[in-house]
Amino acid sequence: MLLHVPEIVELVVQVIASYSIPLILVFPILRGMTKAQSGTPVVEPSVQNITKMFLIQSGFSVMALSAVTIILRVLNLDVAQTQNDSELIKQYPLIMMVLLLVFSPIVVEFLFRGVIFDRLVVLGTKKAILLSALFYSIPFLIFKGPSLFFYSFVLGLSFGYTKARTKKLWPCIVLNVLDSIYYRFLLALLYPFETTLSLMIFVFVYILAIPITAIVLVIVNRRKLVISP
Repeated sequence: MLLHVPEIVELVVQVIASYSIPLILVFPILRGMTKAQSGTPVVEPSVQNITKMFLIQSGFSVMALSAVTIILRVLNLDVAQTQNDSELIKQYPLIMMVLLLVFSPIVVEFLFRGVIFDRLVVLGTKKAILLSALFYSIPFLIFKGPSLFFYSFVLGLSFGYTKARTKKLWPCIVLNVLDSIYYRFLLALLYPFETTLSLMIFVFVYILAIPITAIVLVIVNRRKLVISP
């Protein structure tokens, strides 16, 4: 089944803007900056380390999203977002798989953790992580709302941290793909929580198990996770 024209236009506009807006914002900063050398990896991108980072980013990103959403609702502010990804995934699974699991992770990570991050490193590793995460999350604020802005900002911190520690781009792409599987495709199987079982699974996995695991991992590995300025 083909996408309707309005949906095609919306997806194309969001994708183009997600890449063009950050470039426009950072161009004055990046102009004249040279790409940093890769250097020696602090940690190897093993299955164990990538799994650990995935659990940490998944827990804290959902906590950030949930906290901001609750605050906005308490303040009676509009938290409306664009069409739910779960609905698009159910209607056009193949197109969304190509977009979210292949095209977007590769292009996004090449842009933000490759082109942008590698040049911002001259300002310091921590600043590069923060700024690349901020530029990465700005399009989400524009198209998806404040809740997903903070969600994506946490993800951007995770991806930038991973790039700084491993000195490689492919682990960031893997983490990006895993996030899409976890937060979009698996969630699409549960949404819109029409049964008690689906709601229970959502609460247990997304609200309790993964966030608690993330907190425990950070506490246990707090010394290993420290990064130099």
